[in-house]
This record gives sequence, C-alpha cells and structure tokens, in this order.
Amino acid sequence: MGSLLPNLAGQDTAITFLREPEMPQGEGSAVQPTITVPIEFYRGVKAIANFLEMHPQTVKKLLREGKIPAKKDETGRWVLTNLDYYQSLQG
Repeated sequence: MGSLLPNLAGQDTAITFLREPEMPQGEGSAVQPTITVPIEFYRGVKAIANFLEMHPQTVKKLLREGKIPAKKDETGRWVLTNLDYYQSLQG
C-alpha cells in the first residue's frame, strides 16, 4: 500500500516553517518551534481521494477501517481536514 502522505514535491504548499525562536534563559522554559498551516476541508470521498492522491475505492476502504481521521457530517458525507490528517501522521 502506498504512503498516506500526499506527494507535495514540486508544488506550492501552504505550510510555512518559521525559524526556531531563541530559547529563553532559565530552567524548564523551552519553547517549541511554530508551524503555520491554513486549515482546508475536504468533503466527500472524491475530494479526500484527490487530496491523498489515492483511488476513491481505496479511500472508502481506509475510511471504513478508521485509518483516515475523517468524520461524517450531518448529511452523512465524509469530511477530512488537512490539520487532522497531518496530526494523525505524528501519532
């Protein structure tokens, strides 16, 4: 099975990496670097499949298995945010 991470090579992305702030002086006061990512919503299996660069049938299977962190809206359509997806890759 291919990677669940979309291929971003050669594309303009909305991810901004800021330089790590200087660490404050003193014990226990470490600062984490900041990443700014605009939230995008993908509604429906086709939109999610386009975002993940996967076949819609594969996406349906992964959604049923709970391997994609999408939720159903009030109309029963699957909805995925890029933020939920990227956070799921970290855990």
